Amino acid sequence: FYADQVHLLDHSVGFRMNGKTRVAIPVLGQHNVLNALLASAAASCFGVKPDDVKERMATFEAPKGRLRYQETDGIHWIDDSYNSNPSSLKAAIALFRSYPPKGRKILALGDMLELGPQANAFHREAGLQIADYPFDLVLTVGQLGQRFAAEAASAGFAKEKIRTFATSQEAGEFLKDQLKPDDTVLLKGSRGMKMERVMEACGARKAA
Repeated sequence: FYADQVHLLDHSVGFRMNGKTRVAIPVLGQHNVLNALLASAAASCFGVKPDDVKERMATFEAPKGRLRYQETDGIHWIDDSYNSNPSSLKAAIALFRSYPPKGRKILALGDMLELGPQANAFHREAGLQIADYPFDLVLTVGQLGQRFAAEAASAGFAKEKIRTFATSQEAGEFLKDQLKPDDTVLLKGSRGMKMERVMEACGARKAA
């Protein structure tokens, strides 16, 4: 199974599977093409035809907190708050960099937990990724999250565009007074950081 003619749209990704079947999935991120191919390959083992795969892919809905797009009161949210690790954070930042601009791009990042002795190094590496793109505002949450901010600033990212917070609730309370119509916000953090509370504080997501 392979994909070509991959193209990214505002809230979906499309590709041609095996040189024949055109597939569109209502999810964000080019990396999800690989997930779709793996699912298609598994389905084929049970006799599912490509056209049926195409039909089901078109109705897929991303689980809550898994790169799920939502628009509320003119604010665009990319909710990837379910979890975070170095590879998934790298993919999320890459996605956000390529995301079609509307208004401002705002990153809200929480700690990546349970990384052991390499935790500081992983957070510093992510900070360098942040510095490589002129995001309009970066909010970090947690002790390790401060490494995002410190490394990004040391690499030349504008310090006035970075704010650090102890909790996601505090970050959300700050952000709700900063948001403007057409802003896009990416939320990302380990489960323990509860980054969905940023959305809740801004009135964009009901508490579970």
